[in-house]
Amino acid sequence: MSYTVTSTELKTNLGHYLNLLSEGAVIFITRNGKITGKMTSAVVSHVDSMSGILEGKLPADFDIDNLRTERLTQV
Repeated sequence: MSYTVTSTELKTNLGHYLNLLSEGAVIFITRNGKITGKMTSAVVSHVDSMSGILEGKLPADFDIDNLRTERLTQV
């Protein structure tokens, strides 16, 4: 799941957003209406991070495990 928050909101409720990060959320930070940063968990892979951002936009036959395996074999 991804969230978009203002920098003020993030500063005010940092503990809450840290908990969301530990659950695998992606947080986009805005300032003056523009996205200026992105926070992701240090323990979540990039593939998992991207799938959260693209939730609901991927085809029905999308398989995250297959993508992860394919990505790791190319390294």
